[in-house]
Amino acid sequence: MKEILDSFFKNDDLVVKYYETIDSTNDEAKRIFYGGDSNKYLLVASNQTKGRGRNGHSFYSPSDAGIYFSFLIPTTKEIKDIVYMTTSAAVAVAMALRDVLLVDAGIKWINDIYISGKKACGILCEVADKGEGVHGLIIGIGINMGQADFPEEIKDIAISVGDIDNEKKAELLHAISDNISKYLDVQNKVQMMEDYRNLSLVIGKEIAYIINGERYTGIATAIDDEGGLIVDNNGEKTVLNSGEISVRLI
Repeated sequence: MKEILDSFFKNDDLVVKYYETIDSTNDEAKRIFYGGDSNKYLLVASNQTKGRGRNGHSFYSPSDAGIYFSFLIPTTKEIKDIVYMTTSAAVAVAMALRDVLLVDAGIKWINDIYISGKKACGILCEVADKGEGVHGLIIGIGINMGQADFPEEIKDIAISVGDIDNEKKAELLHAISDNISKYLDVQNKVQMMEDYRNLSLVIGKEIAYIINGERYTGIATAIDDEGGLIVDNNGEKTVLNSGEISVRLI
């Protein structure tokens, strides 16, 4: 796999590392960044022993059941809103899945990639800061591949993109990398948000959402320019900027 990745990324300005097994590619990105390395990295693994999702959730990531990877992007630009980084990554992944694997991928707000009503990919964005004016943007992505039997707790909500050979995996990773570079550029923010809205699976749907431990329901009506989800609850408008939502058809 490493040789195939090298062939796809030979002209790119990032260091590519491949691991058969690692605790977490996001955690490895942090170790590299805090170790003083200023290069851009793509860290790819076929297995994670401590894969993480949003809000402290674990991410199911065993061998031969997917591909798990993180981008490390050092920058001196201050990232005030991690939602922008997250929405950019979601669009980058969904567009690449559509272009390379020809699957009908969409986005469940904020950053879960769904196919046929089930989750195929999770994204965890983090920012590392050494307090020296340089930030490490870390974009962690896990895509289900070749997994026939999911654990009981996720078997009804998870889906695989199918059995993908290493050549196609590398092509997909390269497409995602190109898309992330494109969509993270603030000059492309208008296009990114337009694509994000077009890929959204929640606009027009009835959703359940939680604020300060309280559960509410409403209709997701739009996504604003900052990636916030606008919800109408019996005429009262709420803008969600983070947290968990569940979607149900009306």
